[in-house]
Amino acid sequence: MFGFNGKSRRPSSSGKATLEKDLSVLVVTHKIKELLYKREEKITFHRNNVKEIRLRKGLTQHGVGKKVNKSHWWVSRVERGLIKVSEDEKIEIAKALESVVEEIFPLI
Repeated sequence: MFGFNGKSRRPSSSGKATLEKDLSVLVVTHKIKELLYKREEKITFHRNNVKEIRLRKGLTQHGVGKKVNKSHWWVSRVERGLIKVSEDEKIEIAKALESVVEEIFPLI
């Protein structure tokens, strides 16, 4: 039988203890996945057209980030709607994309 690190392990004198340990690891793993799934359900997505307009203009996330003085990671999160963008940031993004705020961030 192989352990989690791929190395062979000898069965203990009590195979039941090993089975219980493996089972407890599976239960904990399942609980973690369950919590992560519930967390994903609570994410609010903020709809925008940043990615579409950025690609149409031939810009990279890094290029947009430099223009708005933010990281490309931040631009990625904005594009995916994971963070709420302030009004000032919306204006900066619109300037960087040479567009208008209403086109990039439509009202619902």
